[in-house]
Amino acid sequence: MRRVWCLSFAARAVLQHDSLFSYVLAREGRIRDTKWFASFKTVKDGKEVPIPRPEEDLQKNLHVNAIADSQLVRVTFEALIRTTAR
Repeated sequence: MRRVWCLSFAARAVLQHDSLFSYVLAREGRIRDTKWFASFKTVKDGKEVPIPRPEEDLQKNLHVNAIADSQLVRVTFEALIRTTAR
């Protein structure tokens, strides 16, 4: 059981690390096309300027929990609009 806990703990640490959030948010892809991501942008002098809050929001609303008696983890995300959490 200790090995499973260590694997789950390590997976949790990796999935909730700030550097992973920054990497994923900087890449072009589906996350950048969501309403959730768009909510962190603002327009200044006619140009779109990103607001550096998505990482904080991920840290607060992304939950990673070990599933008992397995090597799996459950990943959930809470959002104001349900469809943006998919």
